Amino acid sequence: MKWKVVVPVLFLVLVAGGVVLIVTKRGKKDGSVLIYARGTDSTTLDPAEVESGEDAKVTESLYETLLGFKGDTTDLEPRLATSYVASDGGKTWTFQLRTGVKFHDGTEFNAEAVVFTFNRLLGKESLRPKTVPYGEAFEVIERVEGAGQSVTFTLKRPSATFLQVIAMFGAAIVSPSAVRKYGEKFSLNPCGTGPYKLSEWQSGVKIVLQKFDGYWAEPPGIPKLIFL
Repeated sequence: MKWKVVVPVLFLVLVAGGVVLIVTKRGKKDGSVLIYARGTDSTTLDPAEVESGEDAKVTESLYETLLGFKGDTTDLEPRLATSYVASDGGKTWTFQLRTGVKFHDGTEFNAEAVVFTFNRLLGKESLRPKTVPYGEAFEVIERVEGAGQSVTFTLKRPSATFLQVIAMFGAAIVSPSAVRKYGEKFSLNPCGTGPYKLSEWQSGVKIVLQKFDGYWAEPPGIPKLIFL
């Protein structure tokens, strides 16, 4: 059986080249701020709209995906999903979701949030992102259904890259309540489940992220990140 590869080449380059900065590693005991100087400001903090490394450097600390890449490799590891199983010849994938996870706005992470996120990517929600640069990668998904802490993806055809697709930064899970609240301005008011939340964004000057006290996993060792 031949499986079609649909992950855009640019995304693979971003992962392999390590241009996505995940600044959640533990710092020195007396370090309270990490300052990162870069050449340009972000254009969006909505993960669905992210295309450049400069945007991803920030959103990777704000949001999480169902699966993630281990370190600087392309090996997969659990994130918001704890386990998964494939059936129907690889056309159906069922994920069990992590419990006790909260979004930055205090709402609960559950199957509804996953279904909402992917329906946005697939253009099935009225509150769509302005653009989905990696939309082609998600076209293999026929539908997403779920309840409680279980989600099922039905694919149009078996895909050898499906798990990598849902681990890419564009597939990060967003808060449905925040998207509904801010609408088109969600890109300026991001809300995920990541270890940091947005504290301040002075356009063209700096983005400040603050440690999210309600984070489900081990908290980051550096309380504040400043992108200049």
